[in-house]
Amino acid sequence: MTKIVILDQATITKGDLKFDAINNIAQTTCYDMTNQDQIIDRCMNAQILITNKVAFDHNIIKELPQLKMISIFATGYDKIDINACKTHNIAVANVADYSSYSVVQTILAHLLNITQKLTTHSNFVNNGNWSKSEIFSCWQGKIHELAGKTIGIIGFGNIGRKLANVVKALGMNVIINTANPHKYNDYSYNFVSFDKILKESDVISLNLPASKENNNLINSFALSRMKNS
Repeated sequence: MTKIVILDQATITKGDLKFDAINNIAQTTCYDMTNQDQIIDRCMNAQILITNKVAFDHNIIKELPQLKMISIFATGYDKIDINACKTHNIAVANVADYSSYSVVQTILAHLLNITQKLTTHSNFVNNGNWSKSEIFSCWQGKIHELAGKTIGIIGFGNIGRKLANVVKALGMNVIINTANPHKYNDYSYNFVSFDKILKESDVISLNLPASKENNNLINSFALSRMKNS
């Protein structure tokens, strides 16, 4: 009988999600969390593993002879040794586009909070300082209007493309850096070099997979190329 093990369900649900569809496929065992030293013992007899944050390197993978598939509750698969999985004929599946709009919403929330000083002004009002003010104004630091500012988007996948549409609607100038700009000939955005992104952007958003190639992409040299503002 096929055995499925879910290793860290607590990272995606607090009891509001049901796994009936998975349970109906095969015998399924769920763990809230799994430490690295618990993986082999819990997964020894499993053919399918489902995880979110648990890492699988080649040392763990080679100890699981029955394993046929690792499925990830996420888009990023940087915690999985893909080459080791290929060597041992283990399939790897991810969720390619499950939360792109949510990520864009989060990016925008941080951007607005920083440029509009939302937290600062909210605290100012909640502390009673607004009602005590002699003038009906609130001067808690400079606010930056996004219209006319340049946002550099590095990576033009599902998230990058959705983000570009949203910030363009706010009046921002959008420049894009991607490894394969020729794939996006149908888009009217300005594709530029990584160095140009660094020099011209007022805001930079990284929308890239975690990989060896992208590791430390923003380093001291990259920061030195950016505007002081």
